[in-house]
Formats: sequence, C-alpha cells, structure tokens
Amino acid sequence: MKRVSLRRFSESDLDAICLMEADQEVMAMTGPARAQTRLESKARLDKILGFSDPRPYTGYWAGIDSSSGQLVAWFMLLPVVDKPETFEIGFMVRRDCWGKGYAREFAQSLLSLIESGSGIRVIAKTSPKNEASKKVLLKCGFQELESEDLVQFVKVI
Repeated sequence: MKRVSLRRFSESDLDAICLMEADQEVMAMTGPARAQTRLESKARLDKILGFSDPRPYTGYWAGIDSSSGQLVAWFMLLPVVDKPETFEIGFMVRRDCWGKGYAREFAQSLLSLIESGSGIRVIAKTSPKNEASKKVLLKCGFQELESEDLVQFVKVI
C-alpha cells in the first residue's frame, strides 16, 4: 500500500486546513506569509471547491497519509494565465510531517497524473530561504532557473 494518496478537497477538510494554515511556521513561506484566521481558511477552501478546469490533473489536492487517513498536505497544480500548457505547482505540509518525505511523494504522485511526453511545462516558485522546498523540487526532477527575488524551477513532462 502506498504511504500517500491525493484526493480532491471537500467541505469536511476545513478543520484540517485551519490547523495547517494557523501555523505561522507553515505559512511563513506561502503567498500570505502569515498565519490565517479560520475565516480566511474558509474563504480559501471555498475558492478551492469552486475551481473548475476540464483537465483531470489541475486544481487543488488534499494530501492524505494513507495509514492514518489524515490530511497532511495541500497541493495545487494551476494553469498559468497567458502561457498555454504551463502550470504552476505549489504546496504546504503540516509542520509535524516536515522532513519525512511527504512533500516529495505527493509532488511525484501529482506530476504522475500528467501524461509523460505531453510537453507540459510545470513551474514552481519559492523563497530563496526555503531550502526544504528547493530540495523537494530538485528531487522531483525540476531544474532551477535564474531569478531576482524568488527561486524558480521548471520541469517539462
């Protein structure tokens, strides 16, 4: 049995999302860069649930620990505006699960949903200080690109 699985989010995930997003250390390297209130997490979950795209690999994904059934990570693979066949991957992992290989396993599972040889370009952006995310992306086969403020990565599938 695989250690991790991905599934679409549901309204019942609100408490797990709130737990993750209320943690300042988890949120420090994300877009908001600060812990979120329950109301902010609810707004994000509403946005996640409202996302629609015909491609089966795009959107938002709940990362589940298969043995416990708990949501331990949050992943996205979203189309980049004005860049056909380019998608951005992003993720966060519950702090008590850091350093255990979850991010890499979830990222590889998500990327495996894209047909090999499709020419799809996947990009990722992270803070230069976020060594853990940089390691995950490199282990998943991304190449680092030159950038001024963010570290950017790319992988063509």
